[in-house]
Amino acid sequence: MKIKSLLILSLSSFCLISCAKEKPAPVDTHTSSEAVVASQPAVEEIDTTEFKVDTLPTIAVDSSAYPFIQLPTMYKAQDEETIEFEKFYFGINGKPTALEGKLYTFGITTQNSETKFSDTLMIRSFQEQMQKLGAKKLNDQEVEYKLYEVIPDYVEKSFTNIGLPTHTYGFKTKDGKNYVIQLGLNGPAIAVMEVKPFDIETQAIVPSSTSASTNSKDLAKSIADTGKATVHINFAVNDAKIEASSQSVIDEISKLLHDNKDLKIEIHGHTDNTGNAQNNLKLSEKRAQSVRAALIEKSIPADRLQAKGFGQNQPVASNDTEDGKAQNRRVELIKIN
Repeated sequence: MKIKSLLILSLSSFCLISCAKEKPAPVDTHTSSEAVVASQPAVEEIDTTEFKVDTLPTIAVDSSAYPFIQLPTMYKAQDEETIEFEKFYFGINGKPTALEGKLYTFGITTQNSETKFSDTLMIRSFQEQMQKLGAKKLNDQEVEYKLYEVIPDYVEKSFTNIGLPTHTYGFKTKDGKNYVIQLGLNGPAIAVMEVKPFDIETQAIVPSSTSASTNSKDLAKSIADTGKATVHINFAVNDAKIEASSQSVIDEISKLLHDNKDLKIEIHGHTDNTGNAQNNLKLSEKRAQSVRAALIEKSIPADRLQAKGFGQNQPVASNDTEDGKAQNRRVELIKIN
């Protein structure tokens, strides 16, 4: 993560700084109780039992409010980074606790060099926002720094907040997503994680030897003989974005249409049976439309192109094997008479 270099440097210098400090002089503790109460946020109890994500309270907002935190106007975010699936150590009950899911991190700095960063202001703002959300307080103390030495990836996958308290909250949104948010001050930075199990869609790699021909002349012959041609186009996982590796296929389809001015086609999108059938239907429609848009960009008239998705409903091979699934993930070019 981009913000790690400063945090790791802080870790290595901590011992030198702490050893060089003299023992502080005694302070007068006879401060009025009224003054103490006025300067502190509302006291929250921390549940010290073992952390379980399913015990987080449900708040009144849904996940559209992500990332759920705002910065005071004199501060701004820097070095923002989002990782779709990552492990990160959050301070919970005074100990580093490894959680996994979608991670968003960013550093915090002042809007201008004339403004001095205030830990107190940032803590108070963070606490009040979390309290208003109805989040559960999970930590407000320093994490046991000796554990850094026995957890191999702790420094790389955490806020090395040695000598300072780590503030952590958690909650479940009303649409059922679990989030843990942490403020670290040795840096300073915020981490927001949607805690979730590993569930990333994969797709088989189709060797070029098994793909249908994408030569424009062969496509023209197939359409002349059968009324259709099949091409295999690589899209981003669970998305309609055409991968750069398949631009040559788009080029050949474009050449086909430029060479045959009277040819009109309907672009059919198909998927395998991985995932939800309704989602696959929508995805295949979007992918067919994406191919149509790419051809229009290559000066093919829009009235010569139609697009439709069929999802997993028209397989040409068994979905019981990866090879069969690869054949079913296809785009068909159907001649319009």
